[in-house]
Amino acid sequence: MAQAKVDAWLILSREPMPDPLAHDLGADRMTVLGAALFVKNGNTVRRHALVVGFNVDPLHETGIYDEIEVYRAGEFWDRLNSALHRYRPRRIGVNISPAIGLADGLTAGLHQALQKNLTPRWRRKLVSSESLVIAFRSRRLPDEVALMRRGAIKATRILRQALSKACITPEVTTEYDLAEHIRRMMKHEGLEHAWDPQENPMINTGLLRGHAVPSTRVIKRGHLVKIDFCVSYHGLCVDLQRTVYVRHKGETHPPETISRLFRVTRRAIDLAVAAMKPGTPAYRIDAIARGYLQSEGFPSFRHATGHSIGLSVHDVGPHLGPYVPSRPNPMARLPLQAGQALCVEPAAPTFWPPLRGDIEVGLEDQVVVTRSGGRYLSPPQTHLWTI
Repeated sequence: MAQAKVDAWLILSREPMPDPLAHDLGADRMTVLGAALFVKNGNTVRRHALVVGFNVDPLHETGIYDEIEVYRAGEFWDRLNSALHRYRPRRIGVNISPAIGLADGLTAGLHQALQKNLTPRWRRKLVSSESLVIAFRSRRLPDEVALMRRGAIKATRILRQALSKACITPEVTTEYDLAEHIRRMMKHEGLEHAWDPQENPMINTGLLRGHAVPSTRVIKRGHLVKIDFCVSYHGLCVDLQRTVYVRHKGETHPPETISRLFRVTRRAIDLAVAAMKPGTPAYRIDAIARGYLQSEGFPSFRHATGHSIGLSVHDVGPHLGPYVPSRPNPMARLPLQAGQALCVEPAAPTFWPPLRGDIEVGLEDQVVVTRSGGRYLSPPQTHLWTI
């Protein structure tokens, strides 16, 4: 809160449209209008909830709040003003943001009600909680990082088996067949879908199709097969990509063009990850990966180099994309913070004459930001697998 320059964080929530952060704070248990108030108190935070009587037990069970205050009909605003008078914050963060949806949970109606019912003293102290929401939601605790690592290792193990002769028979296996293999392995590993189950895993054999539902396309010799795999382990998301090359009969190794595609993609990720230190602007990481691939003769890829990940696959936090002043992306200007988890996925699409279209090697790794740079949460793919 000190970093975000606020003394208090006020979240109002109610059914059927709770604040997007309500679940994180136990406030999704508020069936009618309630307030969650977090106030900086020295080196600690005082956690105060204001709810109707029948919401007390559900909030108490979360173990989050130091104090759960009950209000009766018609008392809400008076009690909220009294609570603020008791804590006397200088700046009160509320969830309003033009740029970040997750930090924009205060509805227009409740914002109007705040402006109408707070006393002028507290109304003048309302500010956006945007920077606080980014730090709160994007930084992972050590226990969360450990869970992410376990989930990433499980997902990596599945991908390695899926992209092998154990699951792929060239000229027979379809994308859909392979997806079903992976879904069965997910259940065995205790993983859940973190993306639309119809699209997860996203499998692309042959020509590049982007995000696509697994189809009846047959995996053929001479194809690159890439899998984009999004899973959840104990509520924390993992997003990885791996690729295999299916050799022609008599072929002992991939064509040099495809081998080089793998090498430059791997190198772009490694360069980006090494630079992921606290304080580095997100767009700088994109520039490192994108600039390297362009120096190797590849066109600029259309998507960002990477994204934040946590309780959702594309979570709040730094966006590893280009910063263009004419169409600014505020998330690309954010500095990295220690403990943030991000996925890194630059690409080098190239025209491949044998298939008369574009192909690419799909690699994506999940890392956590540390003082010395990004740290991989599971072993990266260091060579191009073949079948």
